Amino acid sequence: MENFFSIANHKLTIVEADAEYTKPFTTDHVMLGPGQTLNVLVTADQPIGRYSMAMGPYMSAQNVPFQNITSIAYFQYSGAMPNGYPYQPYYLPLTIILQLRPLWMGSGA
Repeated sequence: MENFFSIANHKLTIVEADAEYTKPFTTDHVMLGPGQTLNVLVTADQPIGRYSMAMGPYMSAQNVPFQNITSIAYFQYSGAMPNGYPYQPYYLPLTIILQLRPLWMGSGA
C-alpha cells in the first residue's frame, strides 16, 4: 500500500531514491510504496512553531477494506511552545487531512 508523507508548510528536496542519487527536486509531499526509501532535505525556514508531519494511505478504491493507519508526529523548532497548536499539512490529499483532523483536535494542543 502506498502512503503519502508531508510536513506542514515545508518543502521536501529529494536527493536519493532507493539507494540511487537523483537530480534533486523539491515537492510539497511524497508518495512511498512498500520497501521504497527516500533521502530528503528539509529546510527549517518557517517561523518558530510546531509543524505536523503526517503520513496516510493512498486510497483510490471504494468499498474495499484496507488497513487504514494514519501517523502523525511533530517537527518542532527550538524555542517553540511544546503545547502550542501545530501547523497542519495542507499538501496531503484531502481524505487524509479529514482523517487526521480529529487527532489534532483531540491532542489537547
